[in-house]
Amino acid sequence: MKILLFIFLCLIINPVFSHESSSQDPSIEKWYYQLTIGRHYEFYKGEINSVISRIEDKTSKHKSHGEINLIGLYMPILDNHKSLLGIKFISGGWDEYDDEVVALFFVGLSYQHYFKSIGKGLFVHTDFGTSDIVYNKSNIGEPDVNESGFASRFGIGYAVPVFKETSFLFTLHNTTYLFDIGVVNASSLNVGFLW
Repeated sequence: MKILLFIFLCLIINPVFSHESSSQDPSIEKWYYQLTIGRHYEFYKGEINSVISRIEDKTSKHKSHGEINLIGLYMPILDNHKSLLGIKFISGGWDEYDDEVVALFFVGLSYQHYFKSIGKGLFVHTDFGTSDIVYNKSNIGEPDVNESGFASRFGIGYAVPVFKETSFLFTLHNTTYLFDIGVVNASSLNVGFLW
């Protein structure tokens, strides 16, 4: 976590990445905040798949699964009015079975590239960072798990400007979480805002 914050601060201070709003495009901000929420569909591989199978056998139903990205902070880079670099540090998903919850957390660097202009039209995005998986196995008589690993995310989205400084976002992406106990692939469809 400290390394990611250090890298982010270096990027802010580095004049190559500094950005002043252009008089030609006053809609470009110095900073952006992003929030999205949606659903994900997860696929487990390795030891974790066996654990999830046992949880499913011991619970009556799969109650909910979703994803939320609460804090994404970005700044324009390279003065091209199309690219954002930032950090996500409250991001992740969950899978709920009765009173059992499998939670995935992500912290890392995030990059977005808009083909038209920031906050307008089609864009691609990618995230890289550290991840955690936390779940209870009390219903199957095993200890709880809290394990760290790495994660990468690739996706595509569409931004619709709704106000002068705010865009509504639709995103579709796939996240791969790598842990010693296995791999989790999560495909997600999210909606949210960039402002």
